[in-house]
Amino acid sequence: MPTEGAVTPERAVLADKDVRGLKYLRHLLPLFASTAGKEKPDEPTSGYQREGGNYRWAFPDGMEIVLAEGWQQQVEHAGPGGKINLAAQALTHNDAEGAFSPDGKCICYTSKDGDNLDVYVMPLHTQIVHGPGALTNHANYAHLLPGKPIRITTAPGYDGGPFFSPDGKRLVFRSDRKSNNLLQIFVADLAFDTDGNITGLKAEHQITDDANVNWGPYWHPDGKHIIYATSKHGHTNYELYLMHDDGSHQTRITYSPGADVLPVFSPDGKYLMWTSKRSKDQTSQVFIANFELPK
Repeated sequence: MPTEGAVTPERAVLADKDVRGLKYLRHLLPLFASTAGKEKPDEPTSGYQREGGNYRWAFPDGMEIVLAEGWQQQVEHAGPGGKINLAAQALTHNDAEGAFSPDGKCICYTSKDGDNLDVYVMPLHTQIVHGPGALTNHANYAHLLPGKPIRITTAPGYDGGPFFSPDGKRLVFRSDRKSNNLLQIFVADLAFDTDGNITGLKAEHQITDDANVNWGPYWHPDGKHIIYATSKHGHTNYELYLMHDDGSHQTRITYSPGADVLPVFSPDGKYLMWTSKRSKDQTSQVFIANFELPK
């Protein structure tokens, strides 16, 4: 979701067709997951999926978290109809579903180790490079380097899709802890050292526990509410719900036939953006609406 002053590039300039979860820093640095150059034609297209339902989330081998530094200059030099490779700077390996912390000093993401997927946090270190380079024409520029990964979840099964809370002290994510194909939503309290660096997990809270698939959670900017998609009304009619950060006061937000999923808020909380199949052709399209918290 773009922050203040962000300019979203056209998808056409992305050379990689397998892009997941485009996020932005205040400095307009796209962060996404990609298999660029590591595709396997015979690899199954389904990753996590609910048996008998239409929930699928691909997580192919070779997926990497990529930071596209210098993308503005590359777009300018490419010219009309030109193609560029934004997937040249991998921060991680065999990982996906990444997002920045509010201060841009860390990323959270999902890492795959065999059949187990867990949530990690990684600090990003700034290196000042003197003189123009391949990524920028500026005389001096800041280059971000990956730090040591910090494991947050350790339970067997799938933990993924994490996002930092607005204050950077918690994570919200989805999990299949019971291995019953029913994703549930968890909140992790992060542990910090005396210098304010994340060291691991302090506490974990399961905030949904029902017979539905609950996924795609995202924080409201007030840090007190979480929006998510649920199969409560059927696996072909996912709807968006809002709840308090302890799982209480669940309130339905969307009411249209077809799946409504992957919600995000604007930084000021005035707008909600999500993916929906409510159009006549039932294709996945992006919608945006004015938003006010329920009374």
